[in-house]
Amino acid sequence: MLMSRTLKLVAQAGFVTTALFALASNGLTATAAPVPPPSGPVQMEDGLIKDLRWRNIGNANLKGRISSVDALEDNFSVAVVGTGSGGVWKTINAGTTWEPIFDGYGAASIGEVRIDQNNPDIIWVGSGEEDGRNSATWGDHVYKSTDGGATFEPVLTEVWTTGDIVIHPEDSDTVWVAALGNIWGDVGKRGLFKTTDGGETWEQLLTGLPEPNGLTGALRLRMHPSDPDTLWVTFWERRRWAWLLESGGPNGGIFKTTDGGNTWNKLTVGLPEGSSGKIGLDISRSNPDVLVAHYEHGTQIPQFIGQGQDREPNPEYDDMEILGSGIYRSEDGGESWTYVNRFYNRPFYYNHLWLDPNDDEVVYSLTSSMRVSRDGGHTLESMPRGGGGGHCYHAMWIDPHDSNRF
Repeated sequence: MLMSRTLKLVAQAGFVTTALFALASNGLTATAAPVPPPSGPVQMEDGLIKDLRWRNIGNANLKGRISSVDALEDNFSVAVVGTGSGGVWKTINAGTTWEPIFDGYGAASIGEVRIDQNNPDIIWVGSGEEDGRNSATWGDHVYKSTDGGATFEPVLTEVWTTGDIVIHPEDSDTVWVAALGNIWGDVGKRGLFKTTDGGETWEQLLTGLPEPNGLTGALRLRMHPSDPDTLWVTFWERRRWAWLLESGGPNGGIFKTTDGGNTWNKLTVGLPEGSSGKIGLDISRSNPDVLVAHYEHGTQIPQFIGQGQDREPNPEYDDMEILGSGIYRSEDGGESWTYVNRFYNRPFYYNHLWLDPNDDEVVYSLTSSMRVSRDGGHTLESMPRGGGGGHCYHAMWIDPHDSNRF
């Protein structure tokens, strides 16, 4: 009776707060018998509760999110996917069957997975999904497997949320990790980290990057396809409460290095001034001078003005001199940017985009629909939805040998 009434109240409230905790014990029952209110604080004998332990059962487990996908470039049949709240899965037959390979470790929430293209037995897993919804679940560490996913060991601890992982194409011991920390608080590592000994030791890269402030972390990391010392990284300032998300701040932006990460410069030419939010980023493998960014900014020009029958086109919407949220394109390695499209859709949750590795004019934007541009990002068209599943798109892998396979 009491349990039934409680469930009804929760259903009527329609909202589950950030974290729930439960005490578990065999034989405990509840009844609905009326009990007079206590006249003061209730004291319990230690012997009744000394063996009970608090158990974190997380926030409401919103299922179904794929947060990351990677595959062997020379054998697409081998792939791994990371999920928002369901661990890591691996296939060796192009997705016909999948096997969970990350059960029993410290986190079920995954932000990034990477297969070492030099050695497919090495798999990196960064725990903690990056997306900023109130369902976002935290992770703990970055893990590494050297046996194809049979076992994992933590190598970079307490990152809580992993934005990206990049492996040096010629040296498996050199790896960069973009860490975001815990979206629900100021704990966890935030920033860009590098190892040159396979994860035994790590250095936080700081010169030219935002100072650690408990809010700002590294999100997206991209490497020049033929020059591993040249990289681009985006930083995102954020904090989440159950009822509110603060996305954006003065410390965010896009940064570039040409010396492997020792020093960085912030890229600003052609980008909107002031605070930035979540920034998606990708580089063209066929033409590495070309980058695209999905940029969250406080200026968001509506396409229409008014409501209902009084709605009419907004003349400012097509004025691309008014910079704001949307897609930006660079054709000089990020030194300058052009505003090409105002499209944005819940950027704190999405802002994912990919360039076709063989055609820098083809851009994929993943939001509540999957859209493609065939003119460098200037126009977008919706792609057909896949069969079943939800309508939220977060991750993509494109075969560099065949762009029709992704």
